[in-house]
Amino acid sequence: MADTITSLLSLARQGGIDTTGGRDRRAADLCQVLAGCVAALGPAGERVDVQVPAGLAVGVPGELAARALQPLLENAARMAGSVSVTARRADSRVEVLVTDDGPGVPEELRDALFTPGVSAGGGGSGLGLALARRVARSLGGDARLVRPVGPTVFAVELPAAAPDER
Repeated sequence: MADTITSLLSLARQGGIDTTGGRDRRAADLCQVLAGCVAALGPAGERVDVQVPAGLAVGVPGELAARALQPLLENAARMAGSVSVTARRADSRVEVLVTDDGPGVPEELRDALFTPGVSAGGGGSGLGLALARRVARSLGGDARLVRPVGPTVFAVELPAAAPDER
């Protein structure tokens, strides 16, 4: 929880999250962003399989892309034995799918899962998914639950980098 709050304060000081719609359009290589996210998981990162096409870039700063992706990876690594990450470009967006073999999301939590303070357990604070969605939406994307059980799949959409931003 302290890490989440520290990250939020850091982003706020830098002006990193702009909810008015303006964005810093610097591109970030998605493979590099995800490599940093997986490394931050420590030993749990060894259970994460990343299969992302080389050269796939998001049209947002890497630090902000990581802030939208890290909570999903942390949750998946905490709740599951194995995690896979895939991504694809879909028109003007990049969709990142985080799939895990954990117990899934209980039905009674599915509608509120991205609400601050709501946690599916496993030692989470209930802030990570709310933060992921807030950051993704502030960048013009979104974070959502795609499949609640067998296997669980979450998605983060971020703007794709324009060809001249790579």
